[in-house]
Amino acid sequence: MLAAISHLSKNKSKVIYLTPLRALASEKFEEFKKLEKINGSKIKVAISTGDSNSTDNKLDDADVIILTNETMDAMMTFQKSWI
Repeated sequence: MLAAISHLSKNKSKVIYLTPLRALASEKFEEFKKLEKINGSKIKVAISTGDSNSTDNKLDDADVIILTNETMDAMMTFQKSWI
């Protein structure tokens, strides 16, 4: 996670964080949100697991996108612009 934050501070890009489980994705989402508050960074974190109701706009605007493996597979099928 710290490597992802460091990468974002040096590059104008996105980080895609993949997890095999929805519960783990939720945990990582909360951890990234805490880092955002501690660090004072202006990173935007979004999650999409199939359970959550993330809109495409939230994912398009996010710096860190947390996905399950299955959600990433679906996103690749739909050829999202941020991939």
